[in-house]
Amino acid sequence: MKLFNAIATSVVIGSSFVAGNSSFAACRVDGVSLPSQRPARFSVTNNRIYPVNLVWITFDGNRKYYSTISSGETFTQPTFTNHVWVIEEEGSERCLTNIRLGMSNQDLTLR
Repeated sequence: MKLFNAIATSVVIGSSFVAGNSSFAACRVDGVSLPSQRPARFSVTNNRIYPVNLVWITFDGNRKYYSTISSGETFTQPTFTNHVWVIEEEGSERCLTNIRLGMSNQDLTLR
C-alpha cells in the first residue's frame, strides 16, 4: 500500500493489511535511502493496540532504529526525500509497511 507521490498524502493502513497471515517475515525492502538535500517529514498515528517501531533504511541498506510509537501516539519524523522507512510491530518485527518519501510530507494512520 504505497500512495506517496508529489502531493501531500494521508494513508490509512488498516488491520486487514496484517490480518489473515499470522507469520510475517521481517520487513523486506527493495532499495536503499538515496542521498538528498530536500527536507521532508512524515507523521505516523498509531491507532493499533500495540507499539510499533520506526526504522530507517540507510544508504548502504542497513536498518537503523529511530523510535517506538506507542498505541494512541502520533510521531512526526523529519527526514529527506527518497529516504526509505519501515514500520514494524514492536517485539515480533512483523512488517506493517515501508515507504520511500516522495516530494511532499506524508501522514500515515495505522489501524
